[in-house]
Amino acid sequence: MLAAGMLVACGSGKTEITVGLFGDHGYADLFAEYEQAHPDIDIVERVAPHAQHHDDLAAHLAGEEGAADVEAVDAELISRFTATPEHFVDLNSAGAFQRRWLDWAWTASLSRDGRQIGYAAEVGGLALCYRAELVDAPDWPTWEAYVEAGRRFQAQAPEDVRWMDGAATLLDAIIDQAPVGYHDAQDAVVVDTNPDIARAWAVTTAAVDADLSAGLSPGTEQWTEGLKQGRFATILCSASQLAAVRDAGGWGVVAVPGKAGNRGGSYLTVPAQGDETEAAVALADWLTAPEQQARRFARHGRIPSTPSVYGEQSLAGRTDPALGDARVGVLFTEAAQALKPQYRGPDAAAVQTALDAAVQRVEQGQAPDESWARLLTDLT
Repeated sequence: MLAAGMLVACGSGKTEITVGLFGDHGYADLFAEYEQAHPDIDIVERVAPHAQHHDDLAAHLAGEEGAADVEAVDAELISRFTATPEHFVDLNSAGAFQRRWLDWAWTASLSRDGRQIGYAAEVGGLALCYRAELVDAPDWPTWEAYVEAGRRFQAQAPEDVRWMDGAATLLDAIIDQAPVGYHDAQDAVVVDTNPDIARAWAVTTAAVDADLSAGLSPGTEQWTEGLKQGRFATILCSASQLAAVRDAGGWGVVAVPGKAGNRGGSYLTVPAQGDETEAAVALADWLTAPEQQARRFARHGRIPSTPSVYGEQSLAGRTDPALGDARVGVLFTEAAQALKPQYRGPDAAAVQTALDAAVQRVEQGQAPDESWARLLTDLT
């Protein structure tokens, strides 16, 4: 069907703009609106699973052919592509335009020489979801206080219920709040020397040692079943997880310790190899403009990366009756605003995966020191 659609577009005399996506980003209605306002444009989606999409994009960039005119990139993987800015149109422009986005979302899209490879299309934010019948409305100022509350909970919890779903999400959330993460500014891995990572590891492995973790990873079938069965009392949840939490019933949501966080989000990039780069930039610009981001939140719950719309009633006034009337718009946008820029090297996603695997080994019974030593060996 895609090939046929492309033939129609090519034979119509219109300019065809292909957009490469991983999953449903909630653009369909905006694509239709843009085509109506620009009758000379046909937008064709190319959708692939997450891993395949990003691997294909890397291959198309390396081979200098085959990329879509506009390519979405997961926010967790954007540093993989800022390392090769020559493959993308430089979207940098005046300072007033820079202020469209959250500082950290803007910074993450820049190469080391200052070229901007993508427009932030959305962020994920981060909040703490909790089972209201098991946990009083919480307000823990630090991650250490969160773990200590877990110890008290676990001492009297039902036998099959753990304080949190999994340790890797806790580890990642603590590291994300640090001024320096996995790399220094010269792309050297600093996992073994960064005191903030040492703290994150200590806090997280202490939680595992206290038997607070159910050992489950978001996005897996086991996690989904665990949510339905009530096997954990708290979750560090992004906005995209709220639907599943809401459907489970009996949950509330508050700010995370430290008040700052993000998980998820995406960028729209324009590969330089395309024949219609000017039209592609115009489309990416329009899709990521504050007005369109606010509408995507209203229709699909996607958290805008553009703080100028955070005060609008559609966000600031959004409450969720299924989550105790929590002000979800405020919770997630405040978490995103509180986050500070943190440099991520080209292999940041791989380093994060290695750290997550290390703490999961601890969940499975390996001693923290042994797993840490293996991690450092894996990273060398």
